[in-house]
Amino acid sequence: MKITHYRFALGLFLITFSSVDAATIQTGPSCSLAQAILSAEMNASYGSCVVGTSSDVIRVNQDELVQNIPSGTYPDGNNAFKATTSNITIIGNGRTVTFQNNSGTPGRLFNVVGGNLQINSLNFEILPGNTSLIDDGGFMLASGSTVGLTMVNINGFGANNSGGAIFSQNANLYW
Repeated sequence: MKITHYRFALGLFLITFSSVDAATIQTGPSCSLAQAILSAEMNASYGSCVVGTSSDVIRVNQDELVQNIPSGTYPDGNNAFKATTSNITIIGNGRTVTFQNNSGTPGRLFNVVGGNLQINSLNFEILPGNTSLIDDGGFMLASGSTVGLTMVNINGFGANNSGGAIFSQNANLYW
């Protein structure tokens, strides 16, 4: 009787365990990196990007220019990209993301809050003349999260106070 019950419990455990397939979001002329990250975070479609899931892979297929951050872009701060709170892997294919922020509003590219962000083979640069330095982490603020950077170049980002390129608060960073 115990053996049958054990198998039944094991069977229920195996039946209730499932995995979620990651969405693959391809950037292109009508799906920018910002829209792809927004699709991944909101589990919805922005631009012509596919709908994200709880774990997503974003493939960057073109160089991009990210311009200006309007004040209050997202409720979580003045970031060029929606704050990362889920699991996102960005595969850059050696492409370059160029940031130009001459709006007068301080901002950064990434704010990773409690999520997992892995960036592979992608270059980030800021154009000369950037007039709006944020206080901490000019490229990324990582808080309570895990961030991995593999073959990533970060050039020209700075901050007024701490963490010129990356400011970390209780986060796991690896490269």
